[in-house]
Amino acid sequence: MNNFNFQTGMRLQNARLQNGYTIEEFAKTLNISTVHYRKLENGTYRLSAEKMQTLYQMYQIDPAYLITGEQKYTFHLESYMKSCSKDEHDLILQKIVNHMKHLLKN
Repeated sequence: MNNFNFQTGMRLQNARLQNGYTIEEFAKTLNISTVHYRKLENGTYRLSAEKMQTLYQMYQIDPAYLITGEQKYTFHLESYMKSCSKDEHDLILQKIVNHMKHLLKN
């Protein structure tokens, strides 16, 4: 195991836990087994660019954070909501509601 994989895996685990998701949920999203996913988190396996893209698309986990540990982007919901279209507005609200339901069921 190399240090890069270990650090990336720790950040992946941190992002997953901070967002309230299980290993099983992330493994399913990445279309891998839970055993394989655990090896990503513990640094045995390297997280591919394709998997990072999937995590960004599904959970908005910044690949730059996973790689470097630096979080340069801050999302300002209020500003976004003021500037988006009705469809985008409805979509983000639905995602927020779904996320809250997920958090409440755990």
